[in-house]
Formats: sequence, C-alpha cells, structure tokens
Amino acid sequence: MIYADGVGVEPDSARAITLMRMACERGALKACASLGKIYGWGEGVADDDATSVPFNRWACEGSILSSCYELGIQVTNDQHRLRSARRLTTGD
Repeated sequence: MIYADGVGVEPDSARAITLMRMACERGALKACASLGKIYGWGEGVADDDATSVPFNRWACEGSILSSCYELGIQVTNDQHRLRSARRLTTGD
C-alpha cells in the first residue's frame, strides 16, 4: 500500500498493483482483497468485474468479509444484467 498511498514515495498505482498481485499470488489475502476493490471500483484502473471477481473470491474464501460483500454485489449485478439482456432479446 506504500506505492498506492504514496507513503514516503511518489504514488505509483501501476507499481502498487504489480506488488499486490505478487503478494496475492503468494497467499496474502489482504492483497487479494485490495485488488478486488481496486478493479471493482476502478481505483486508478478501469473498473473491471471480470478481473475483480476472482480476487474477491479468493479473499472471501480466506474469510475477508469485505470481499465476500463485494463479491455478493458483483454476482447480484451480473444477475440483473443478464435478466435485463434477456428481456431486451425476448421482449419479456
């Protein structure tokens, strides 16, 4: 989070994301949760649920409750989008 927040260094979101990915891949669930939030809310990057969901899932499976909450919102939003798309194509 040092690079993300610019604590003692110039803020560098790309570097922060790279380091958080490395940490997440090594099992640091808080880093996974941070990445889920960053991609889910588009903090310094384009918002991207396809990228965010796996990070939130991994963190949620590791009992990071905020990621479970975010994951629930993403799944619910996906279901709403699917229903809307179905209504548009079928006229229901």
